[in-house]
Amino acid sequence: MKENSLFINLEYNLDKDTHKIRTNVRKDLVYDTISTFLSTQIGQGADEKKANERKIYHIKIGLDLSLDTFTVSDNTGNKGLRDGILLEIVKRKESGRKY
Repeated sequence: MKENSLFINLEYNLDKDTHKIRTNVRKDLVYDTISTFLSTQIGQGADEKKANERKIYHIKIGLDLSLDTFTVSDNTGNKGLRDGILLEIVKRKESGRKY
């Protein structure tokens, strides 16, 4: 990983409705960074691929600070599911819900 790169590795457990985050982003900026990533996805169009059915989903967001560019990988199979999981986690944080 580049010296000027940030990452957020998120694990979402569907059965327990919980998540874990590993990151090198400052703790107070993690959810803002996820929100910023989500804002870049607006207008990207529908993803017609079938979503993967799993008990645990992994989403990895990278941010290259030198290019101000996000990268993402996941095992959801569908961008709508991926972004829905991320949005729900941000909304819960904003509402103060504990995990």
